[in-house]
Amino acid sequence: MESPQNNLYRYERKYLLKKINLNKFLAELFKNNFKEVYKKRFINNIYYDTYNYDLLSHNIEGLSERKKIRIRWYGETFGLSKKTIELKIKSEFLNTKESLSIGKFKINSFEEITKFNNYVIDNLLLKNDFKFYNEIINKNPVILNRYQRSYYLS
Repeated sequence: MESPQNNLYRYERKYLLKKINLNKFLAELFKNNFKEVYKKRFINNIYYDTYNYDLLSHNIEGLSERKKIRIRWYGETFGLSKKTIELKIKSEFLNTKESLSIGKFKINSFEEITKFNNYVIDNLLLKNDFKFYNEIINKNPVILNRYQRSYYLS
């Protein structure tokens, strides 16, 4: 495993658009000097939460100060791929995240996530990475999702 990657706070906006409005929205972005920073790609996540779903509740309630913990990778959902553990922190409209590469792993189904989770916890302990360990130890993988995203930056 590598050292955590620390990013500065950044403004981030996510938009869910009807397909009919996409071209008009992109034209506005380009007109205002936005540039595509990554090609459209598939993102896979395993999100963690407490038994009481506290992190989900904080999100639904719209708390301005909140965090989430997830495992993320790009491309195909199942199979061998490089995975990263991320702690994402939100403060009002600013976001930052800390990331740690946890290596290449193969997940073939949602049923394998518990086994994968145990492996992640063991590795964090072996590497004495208590920041991520403390964030994940009392949480459980609660959802695996996949979506396609485009990224633009001004």
